Amino acid sequence: MNFYKSVILFSRRNYSKEFKDVIHIKKLNVDVSMGNNLWNIPTKQSLKLSLYYKSDFSASSENDDLSATLNYAVISNSLMKEFEKERNFKTIIDVNDHVRNHINKTVNGGSRNFMVNIQAPNNHLRTKSIELISNNNNDGVDYTLNINNIQSLTYIGVFTFERLQKQYINVSLSLKIDPIHKDLMSDNLIKKICSNVGNFLDNSMFKTVEALVNDAGGVVYQTLLQEEVNTRALEEVHVSVLKPQAILKCDDGVGVSCLRRFDDYENDLKLKKYDFKFAQNNDFNLPVCNVSNNQLDIIDEKILYKVYLSIGTNMGDKLGNIFLAIKNLSLHPHVVKIDKISSIFQSEPMYYHDQDRFYNATFSLYTRLPPFILLKELKKIEYNDLNRVKKFDNGPRTIDLDIIYYLRCDENSKTPKEHVVLNTKELIIPHKGMLERGFVLGPLNEIIGLDGVENIHPISFEPITNQLSQIKDLGINRVLMFKDNRFLSFDKNDSLKIMKILNFTKDSFSDGNLKCEQYDNIINEIKQLGINEKEVILDVGCCSTNPIKEDEQINVEEENQRCKEILEYIRNKNKEIIISLDTYRNEVIKENINNIDIINDVGFNFESRKEELCDILTKNRDKGYVLNHVPCETFEELQKIERSKSEDDTNINETVCSNLMVKFDYLIKNNVLPSQIIIDPGLGFGKTQWECYEIIKNFRKTWEDSNPSFKDIPILYGYSRKRFLQAYENQSTKDRDLEGVLLLSKLMDKNNIVRVHNLDYTQRSKMILKRII
Repeated sequence: MNFYKSVILFSRRNYSKEFKDVIHIKKLNVDVSMGNNLWNIPTKQSLKLSLYYKSDFSASSENDDLSATLNYAVISNSLMKEFEKERNFKTIIDVNDHVRNHINKTVNGGSRNFMVNIQAPNNHLRTKSIELISNNNNDGVDYTLNINNIQSLTYIGVFTFERLQKQYINVSLSLKIDPIHKDLMSDNLIKKICSNVGNFLDNSMFKTVEALVNDAGGVVYQTLLQEEVNTRALEEVHVSVLKPQAILKCDDGVGVSCLRRFDDYENDLKLKKYDFKFAQNNDFNLPVCNVSNNQLDIIDEKILYKVYLSIGTNMGDKLGNIFLAIKNLSLHPHVVKIDKISSIFQSEPMYYHDQDRFYNATFSLYTRLPPFILLKELKKIEYNDLNRVKKFDNGPRTIDLDIIYYLRCDENSKTPKEHVVLNTKELIIPHKGMLERGFVLGPLNEIIGLDGVENIHPISFEPITNQLSQIKDLGINRVLMFKDNRFLSFDKNDSLKIMKILNFTKDSFSDGNLKCEQYDNIINEIKQLGINEKEVILDVGCCSTNPIKEDEQINVEEENQRCKEILEYIRNKNKEIIISLDTYRNEVIKENINNIDIINDVGFNFESRKEELCDILTKNRDKGYVLNHVPCETFEELQKIERSKSEDDTNINETVCSNLMVKFDYLIKNNVLPSQIIIDPGLGFGKTQWECYEIIKNFRKTWEDSNPSFKDIPILYGYSRKRFLQAYENQSTKDRDLEGVLLLSKLMDKNNIVRVHNLDYTQRSKMILKRII
């Protein structure tokens, strides 16, 4: 038998009377009849006995003489012989006391100089080991029982995906035993503590590891009460929890610990909160209510709330459903204002997959309605106004309105002051599933205030932006929705959209003077090239915007006449195809609004037109809007810039991005949906050749870095046949198509649109590039 694994001697030269030297005997293996083994059968167990003897062996070290020191070999052999005798010990404490008594009899100076550590590595299935440490103090002996690494598989975390899969944790307990009541700590009681703590954690759900470590200590004291053991037997409990897989690059893991006494749990123990038989069930819960009951369903005119709602639909007129629900809610007398509305995103159905994709958005509002009354109003809109029929959970629905956040505002302003958190059978706020749902967090990130209390989740205490970054794949993509459930989907896996230029005007600089009948040839070409007819955009222009030739400008009446003729022709021919109108005149937009899907605004006179533009777009949510960059307000100013500009702007991307963001912010603040907007950096409009190429190379990154909440807004690049592509002098405009398609290798990124004349070249190049990029 291998009686001891190691004997270690540490010395420190000492010329005082204090005991500063220590002799170690570590993990001496002894077989002892002590209580029951793993299977609760009385039998011998293999224990590991460690001694730490305080000594002064300065004389021995000076003279190198064994007579002046303690012989650890003698002590080891003495202990081994002592445990060869047949004795039955009830507990590990009895074994410990027997060792101390033996040392007291056989060693000069007695057990007062000894610390004894006894480990029982095979005493219980749930633990790595149980050990008892005894040490001297002025009044007697301290006893500390360590229960090491109770392994549990439990639910922990705020994210729902964390609650769908259990995580391993290791819980260690350090029990400081009252020497007066040490006999109460029976072997059976220690085993009960191990089992109860493990079972409680296995059947519980925690939001935080701090709550888990606290409750584990409560289970220890609950076990004493269940076994009718005097709780004074334990002076205190130190609990530590380690999550071995929380941080992958951390060798041992991360965790927390706490020190608790009986008084810390007294009230909860009366309620049997920590009885392992009544461990938390697997229903997902977040916070507890912090709102007094008289405020839950009573309107107080002095209290103003800011509320964030999630909205989704996958039946009927989806776009119409979303805005009918918002409109009906806004009509309630206690809804003060609809504040912001996010982009619309498309998402795959969760849980029940055999149904259409959902269209999701979030919006905020100010209201005096407390949570339960607002919930009733939302249900009325769902079931009465929009005829929602709920055949089963998570199934198709005309509309779904969920409360995400509730915030109480400061009395004197609309500034959110504090979160309302609520947990009842009918309503949980914040929404229990919001943190793992991309179709909630993505839209929410667009409209939530980045500063202040509303950006911090009241349970996880992390900013929404942080929560968003923890979801690797949001599972959503931005959509530009049109009437009759048509849409353009800007999916990261569908890299490039094509806008085909149709110049129905004889004064176009490139390929104008088309006739209505030639539209049929365009459709045939689309089909022959294998382009999805619902994905291509036809950009109809009836007035030239060539800044070099002033005489090509026509008046509003003539432009309107041309537009009406061709747009009605195309729409009567094809109800599905997406039509864009290339103009900068509000009068032309309003006159032809019913026959178009996208307003491709050249951008002149934006400041004088912007208020009316917002009115057009908010009344027509099924229309997209191209926000174009021009470096000036009027056509005449652009002509002057084109004639005089000679130097490059080395910060052209920042310049363009800043200008567009000011206009973008104005549109958003005036209730235009972000998902209605397409950004166009205005290639060729008052920009040098170098600036145009710099925009193509780096504008996307500049926009994303400057606008992280709207980084996936689609960007339109209108490079086709423009002068900056000219490779040779006197090269005709049509001969620039080859140079144009070469730019596609830089524009195949997500959510880009290219505006081109030559559909054939563009589609063929796109197909090849998709195979190699």
